[in-house]
Amino acid sequence: MKDAPVIYVVEDSPELLELAGLALAKGPWKVKQFGDPKRALRSFKADQPKPALVLTDYSMGDMTGLELAACCKEMHPATKVILMSGTASGEILKDATCQLEGFLPKPFRPGALAGLVKSVLEE
Repeated sequence: MKDAPVIYVVEDSPELLELAGLALAKGPWKVKQFGDPKRALRSFKADQPKPALVLTDYSMGDMTGLELAACCKEMHPATKVILMSGTASGEILKDATCQLEGFLPKPFRPGALAGLVKSVLEE
């Protein structure tokens, strides 16, 4: 049996981090949660195998989700990234320096998050 794909959820709001974790807990994947993008990046560098997907908030203090996505894709181009934001629209994807596979506006419904993750991973 194939190992379950790993998903990183990177969100600086504890409530939204918990909600995303609960929304994905029933899926066929392993979820690792991070409240800090720099901690997620350190884990990304060390983890083998690399996560199949990084689900990240856009605005997180001293590192944006776009910056995190670019770092992850530079190290492992096959990693897929979904960006979430409650302050920006999908238009911010135009500013991305790497290919992003999805955008999820906040607030989101747990089913919408799980459905988007499933569709991105099946691409």
